[in-house]
Amino acid sequence: MKKSVILFLSLVMLVCSCAGSITANADTESIVSASSTAEKKDAKKPKVTKKQRNGFYKRAAFVGSSIGVGQKSYFERQGKNYLGKPKMLVRGCYSFYNDKHKRKKWMVTYGGKPMQAKAAIKKSKCKRVFIAMGTNDFRGNADVVYKDYVEYLKGIRKANPKVVIFIESTTSVTKKRQGKYLNSKNIKKLNKKMAAYCKKQKDMYFINVSSKMNDKKGNLKKKYASDNYCHLTDGAYKIWTEEMIKFTDKLILQERAAKKAVVTAEKEKTEDAYSKAKELVDGLEKSTVKDNFNKRLKAIEIVDED
Repeated sequence: MKKSVILFLSLVMLVCSCAGSITANADTESIVSASSTAEKKDAKKPKVTKKQRNGFYKRAAFVGSSIGVGQKSYFERQGKNYLGKPKMLVRGCYSFYNDKHKRKKWMVTYGGKPMQAKAAIKKSKCKRVFIAMGTNDFRGNADVVYKDYVEYLKGIRKANPKVVIFIESTTSVTKKRQGKYLNSKNIKKLNKKMAAYCKKQKDMYFINVSSKMNDKKGNLKKKYASDNYCHLTDGAYKIWTEEMIKFTDKLILQERAAKKAVVTAEKEKTEDAYSKAKELVDGLEKSTVKDNFNKRLKAIEIVDED
């Protein structure tokens, strides 16, 4: 009798074990299948290739102060042709004031000659310019710096009407080095004002490259400060570059998708194709590219499908 009971219990345990194994295998297969599907979907998503990205940045110039000098060094350490080797118009102690008053000792240079940024940008023949300023400009509160920043940008735009401008957020300072004007609160306010300003301008974009470097109160984390103040480590520049590339990749893909849709609408001349193109074009920020797409859409004569 005991042997029968033991045999019965053994059979029950074996069946349960098999069932558990089957369930576990099924779950594993389900996870693998889901992962495979996700990978396939991801593979189908349009992406910006390294070559395309380098081409985008090859025709770009970067303007900045000593923090920009650090960015130049970071780019150089990444390889010979990193990001297409853009022009680096950077100088220690560079500021709006030094630029405006042509203080040669603290101005950006092009071809070895000190000059105002608007002139250097023009001489470089760049199509895009990335500007990271503000740190050396807090001679007053955020409103004062904002006024100087806008005046500076208007000068650049007047001298370079076709250049696309990317404003990179002003990086913060560490908790222990909060100044009367150069402090996290003022920097946060400046970035907010600059983001709103860029939104209203044509061919001008604001990129938040710095928030991931900050603590919850908006101070630059100590591990990202090379001098426990405002200058940055390679870890900070890595975050900066990743956020910048993420933004520009998205822009490239949005403009590419809009262009493809406009071409389709021009060929098909249907209401459906036109609507799809219009939706994608409307999703673009104010730009010359957007204006050109809208002109092309306006010229389309919709064919009656009936």
